[in-house]
Amino acid sequence: MKKTVTVTVFGASGYTGAGIYALLMRHPNVEVVAVSAERNAGELLSTIFPRLTGVGGDRMLIPADEATQVDADIAFLCLPHEAAMSVAPRLIENGRIVIDLSADFRMDSVESYKQWYKVDHLAPDLLATKAYGLPELNRANIAAAKLVACAGCYPTSSILPIAPLLEAGVIDPMRIIVDTKSGVSGAGRKLSQRTHFVETNENFAPYNVGRAHRHVGEIDQELSRAAGQPVRVIFSPHLVPMNQGILSTIYVDLLDQSIT
Repeated sequence: MKKTVTVTVFGASGYTGAGIYALLMRHPNVEVVAVSAERNAGELLSTIFPRLTGVGGDRMLIPADEATQVDADIAFLCLPHEAAMSVAPRLIENGRIVIDLSADFRMDSVESYKQWYKVDHLAPDLLATKAYGLPELNRANIAAAKLVACAGCYPTSSILPIAPLLEAGVIDPMRIIVDTKSGVSGAGRKLSQRTHFVETNENFAPYNVGRAHRHVGEIDQELSRAAGQPVRVIFSPHLVPMNQGILSTIYVDLLDQSIT
């Protein structure tokens, strides 16, 4: 019989946190022991997400400081970048395995993190100990890690199809274009003009094209690791009027034109 794993979910009032919580509640070997949210602390999760009624939505949200004291095997951090790196060290010191869904631990160095996220890293020692959370490419390291930095949404849709081609040495690592479309929930729950209904409905808009999007650094980093040499991508993200999902169309140059 498999052991039941106890879990806390930080940031459960966001789209990512609520999605993780719903999946965990359906897992036969997981017991969720606490859920946290700062703005909505003291509220029932079902008041924010009525769809969770009947699947654990009657659980009350607690502040993050209180959740760090709850005894659990694993903590899922569904927090914005900057917030996660403030919480993760305390959890790891208390013996928790941390699975971070923010961007705070994805980059390999403090320099690259600051380059793409424009803030100083508060837990640089943990960057060297993390496992990059893309199981298809890094399963063994993830299984042994105390800190797993889950891959970003755009990076996942880019890295998984490109990495095998780079590992096989059949494409030019400097001539890769990723043209990708994302649903509106990828921008999070925070209100903005760009994600306002009248701005997104019946619209299709590119943003941060070329190499301006902060996920470019993560994509370059992991594809360079797969290739064993520097990789540079051109990245064109688009916001499309759907709730969630990503579609990436990827263009590469074959090194051997006889390959089909």
